[in-house]
Amino acid sequence: MDDKIKILLDRIKIDSSYYQYFLDAKIVKIVVNTKGDKWIFYIDKDKLLPSFVFDMMNKNKYLLDSSASSIKFLFKIKELDLECLLSYYPLLLEKLRDDLKILEIYSDCLKIEDNKLVLVATNEIEQIKLNGCIEKVNDYYHSLGYNEVINVVLRRENAVLDEIKKDLEVDINKVSKRSEVDTTKVNSKPSFKYNNSKSSKDEGSILGRNIKEDVIK
Repeated sequence: MDDKIKILLDRIKIDSSYYQYFLDAKIVKIVVNTKGDKWIFYIDKDKLLPSFVFDMMNKNKYLLDSSASSIKFLFKIKELDLECLLSYYPLLLEKLRDDLKILEIYSDCLKIEDNKLVLVATNEIEQIKLNGCIEKVNDYYHSLGYNEVINVVLRRENAVLDEIKKDLEVDINKVSKRSEVDTTKVNSKPSFKYNNSKSSKDEGSILGRNIKEDVIK
């Protein structure tokens, strides 16, 4: 384990049982402003911390300096996992309680689409609320090593339902057409014509099939 990481964890009272999550972590820079009331730790790491460990770090970070106005951990992650980033969303919602008020409404707004994170609002009020705190959302996820910009998109519930219905109708129509084709095949009797005439073979022909017609690839 990196010596500076070990000192940090000891100072903020992180239990040694959690050290296993920091074996790939390294503090590359610590920035403290001239007044000494703002700290920024730049940490390189292969994989994201489990969300509960990151939450513990943030709860205990002011043990470093109780008079500090701000202490931040900024991660640079080598192998970023979007699913793991989603697991941080409930922690973020708690930080946005004053902005969003009723958190249950927004509990599943964060989605993964086209390999990116996006906030999906189902009506204009949700869209306004989410846009009002989008800067905090991006700051939070940037601190976790996610460098893309998270945007808010509006998708009304009725519009989504209409899309689903259309897709279902298309699938049902396809199934119906297949059934009709299959039924036709079953009901129709194949006609066989007995032909006892011997087929003549000419040169360059095998079993009546012209060799010239075969393309060799």
